Amino acid sequence: MIKAGFFASLRTGKDSRRLLYAFTSLAVIAIVIAALLLILHLREEADKRVASSTANLVRSLDQTIEGLLVRADLALQVSTDEISHQLLTGTRDPASITRFLTKQQERVPELDLLRATNAAGEVVYGAGVIPEERASLAQRDYFKQLKENPDLGMVIAEPLLGKISKKWIWLMARRIPAPDGGFAGLVYGSIFTDDIAAMFEHIDMPNGSVISLRDHHLRIVARNKGYAAPVPLGEIVHSPEFEVAYQLNQREGTYDAGASTADGISRKYSYLSNQKYGFVIHVGVPLSEVREQTKRQERLIFGFLGVFTLFALVFVRLLGKAWLRREKDIEELTRSQQALV
Repeated sequence: MIKAGFFASLRTGKDSRRLLYAFTSLAVIAIVIAALLLILHLREEADKRVASSTANLVRSLDQTIEGLLVRADLALQVSTDEISHQLLTGTRDPASITRFLTKQQERVPELDLLRATNAAGEVVYGAGVIPEERASLAQRDYFKQLKENPDLGMVIAEPLLGKISKKWIWLMARRIPAPDGGFAGLVYGSIFTDDIAAMFEHIDMPNGSVISLRDHHLRIVARNKGYAAPVPLGEIVHSPEFEVAYQLNQREGTYDAGASTADGISRKYSYLSNQKYGFVIHVGVPLSEVREQTKRQERLIFGFLGVFTLFALVFVRLLGKAWLRREKDIEELTRSQQALV
């Protein structure tokens, strides 16, 4: 009986240790899985916050650029009305028209110039126009579009390098109707793209963030200095990831792009196409900055995980030794009792 009890006690002790080790292992594995799931959740939440932030920024910039174009278009409309009125009443006065255009330009500070052409495309009205040196816009695509289509409203041209200023400009124009309904020329205004880029630079964003304004053909009109590689103005340059996202939804979207970007920096991007004028606002934040938001939390989680695992191992080790000593004590007691018998 004593011998049977001894072996039963011994088996019970070994089984208890096995259960202890198994339970502790399962607890550590469960905590590790929970920690990993928590980290994944934190990263997803950080991604969502950045995506929301970039989406809000593109909406804000969309409204800003649209407001700028609305003001520019208003200046074009009142100018075409004034010139059309003078042509209709036979009171056309070049000096008066130039003063009117200058006044309208002053009301829209973003415009670097506001001028008008005759039906042949010669620039004849506006500040700085020299009658003897008439520049011609007759070969410009926007001139041809407005001349051939009386139903067009404001036409926004592709980014152009100014012949005189040698600066990149974003140009918009409207048709001047003749008294007989024909074509009498156009009024056009332009904005230096550097001024738009300067506005982008004043936006507080993480280092390496990029902002670009694209036209309805996705040609780059203006961009900030966040690009580590040069991005040519007037060109259509974008990543395969943007192409896929844009094909799926041309209105708006958010996506990640890695080494395929122009400067090889992985970023989270958001874009928005303006419904009135067709331009696209494009914003990207480096994914390294996104990950930085969760690194401190991840370090705390891993620190807790390490402390818990160490505590569990020490606890199991001490408890296992205590049980082993108990088993040895039982074994000694059993032997002593056997010796007495």
